[in-house]
Amino acid sequence: MTKTIVVMGGTGQQGGGVNVMLQTPSWKVSVIKRNTSSSKAKGLVSKGAEVVKADSDDEPSMKKAFEEEQQAMTIARAASMTAALEHFIWSTLPNTPKMTNGKAQVPHFDYKAKVDERIRKELPELAKKTSYLMFGEYPLNCVFYDFMKPFEVPGSGKHVFIYSTPSAVKIPWSGNMSVSGRIWVRQLLSHAPKSFGKYAVVVLSGKDAVYVQCSYEEYERVWGMGGRELGNQLKFGGLVEDCTVGYDVMGMDELEIKKEEVGGVRESFEGVRGML
Repeated sequence: MTKTIVVMGGTGQQGGGVNVMLQTPSWKVSVIKRNTSSSKAKGLVSKGAEVVKADSDDEPSMKKAFEEEQQAMTIARAASMTAALEHFIWSTLPNTPKMTNGKAQVPHFDYKAKVDERIRKELPELAKKTSYLMFGEYPLNCVFYDFMKPFEVPGSGKHVFIYSTPSAVKIPWSGNMSVSGRIWVRQLLSHAPKSFGKYAVVVLSGKDAVYVQCSYEEYERVWGMGGRELGNQLKFGGLVEDCTVGYDVMGMDELEIKKEEVGGVRESFEGVRGML
């Protein structure tokens, strides 16, 4: 029997990967987008997806515009009122103040983490069939965000990362999102109800890279708000070596994900090397 998977956005790094499921006959993909007439939306339709217009900032289709946390809860409440819903997957991130006793705060992490707690507290029936998916950094971020790009050293043929954190701090990477996103979502769905209430943390094995440290203040001075946000994130990484502590995690082995299927850090960066 064909089942429907509903994807918010559907053309970003996470949602775009899930849409590879269009190639799977047992799944019908329905994508919710603000602009259904965009070229990307039309591209999804041409591949067989259903594209539905809705705006998480608009009262008639979702709710009024509030903060991102409120928008996420709007989506969760809408899902909880869907009688046919079998499985809800919420893409989340660690609760940085809780894990560092307030020493680090990363806003784009924390609003997502708050939604985890609110789903369990305010929507207990939805929580019973919710899985939580936690991704690391996307390699493509090094293409889209200047403050994350490695810099080529003239004449060396090498690139260096300049970040505001000691070189010993590990940065979790999630690999090629067009591959990783699809695989982890697919396996969470196929392992329900065992995966209900579980956290799947998508992090690949790492390799050493050439690295130069600068101060938090210097990093923010150069990159502004973006530098401040990433600086806070790196500070969190320095305080918490294992971001899965305290979470009920379902790993690759339990989800039956093969390492060769998702690749590693080297393979994921090979895919974006030409864009750097």
